[in-house]
Amino acid sequence: MQQNLADISYFILIKVPECVNYLKAKYKMIFVDEYQDCKKNQHLIWRFLSQQGIKLVAVGDVDQSIYSSFTDANPEFLRELISDNSFTSFELTVNHRSHQTIVDYAMRFKNANYLPQTNEDLRITKVNIRGSEKNIVECLESNISDIKNKYNVEKMSNMAIFCRTNEMVSRVSQFLKIPSKDYSLVAFKKEDDFSRFCTQLLTRFFQFRKKETTKKECVEELINSHRNQELYKEMRKKVDLLFSKKPEELFFEVDLICSIYSEAKNRLVTDQNRNELIHILKDKFLLDTFKPAEKNEIQVMNYHKSKGLEFDVVFLMDCYRYIIPKEYNNKYKELETDENLHYVGLTRGKKAVYFLIGTERYRIRQLDYKPASDSIFLSRNGLANLRNYENWI
Repeated sequence: MQQNLADISYFILIKVPECVNYLKAKYKMIFVDEYQDCKKNQHLIWRFLSQQGIKLVAVGDVDQSIYSSFTDANPEFLRELISDNSFTSFELTVNHRSHQTIVDYAMRFKNANYLPQTNEDLRITKVNIRGSEKNIVECLESNISDIKNKYNVEKMSNMAIFCRTNEMVSRVSQFLKIPSKDYSLVAFKKEDDFSRFCTQLLTRFFQFRKKETTKKECVEELINSHRNQELYKEMRKKVDLLFSKKPEELFFEVDLICSIYSEAKNRLVTDQNRNELIHILKDKFLLDTFKPAEKNEIQVMNYHKSKGLEFDVVFLMDCYRYIIPKEYNNKYKELETDENLHYVGLTRGKKAVYFLIGTERYRIRQLDYKPASDSIFLSRNGLANLRNYENWI
């Protein structure tokens, strides 16, 4: 559906000059974030508008292109802009998030010629553990308090475990005895404009209850308050009313949520969207997916979910042959995407990164265990010399 809309939008732009004139009068500049995830017709739209006199600012990182294996996103469109002389490129080369040895490790992973800036106080650790993910979880629970203290981590929610798939996220969460936030459950089965809007609204609802955001900030995210003050006032009233409710009362506010969406987006809510929202608001487990992690909960998610996030300490699982990168008949079908996925996982950690490596790996489809061997990513470019080693029993 989204691709069809992009197709139609591009067709209208090139066929109806009045649309272009309207956009030129309304916008002087267009900012597009995460450009490495652009699809073809999205890219064509931005390029076309930039050629009509609207300045285009594209922000992206080809090393964080992790969706191309299952969407039409393509980092080549960002590379095209970089090589285009009509665009000026600015490289942001300093990572202000992570400890320098984490930066060095990640950069060396991507570039064999990169020279590490320091070899002191290494913050990447490969941990060898006998057994499967169940044993890994048990050992992690035995060591996590020491790790938390070692790196002065204020709360457990500042640490996270990354897995390749949601199925493994669910398994790890089931084995954990310490409090955890499981991100394997997804409330909305289909991603569209309505589901994204409701996800944002309900997430802000729970954040407001924890005093992590304000109603004003929420409304300003939903609409452009500077362009329509009357709409802002009306939306503020409705958000005030919604945020005054308790979570168990949200089921009775389906019409209110739908009206907030309709007014903000100027679109009607389909019966299918409305029924799915009702189903979610009735189900406590689905509704809880919008809650932020509690301070005492370690967060467990897949690598894709981690993109854009940051944690003091991250624990990377599934760094095995056949899993990261995916391998079949000695061939890697999605090597570049898997390289980027590994890179994203590495660079989420601010203070420390741990590879948790077992001797057995679980196969989701076959429901069995196989002997595990290290991912080729762990032996690339002399990375073995840029990390610590531990054995957990």
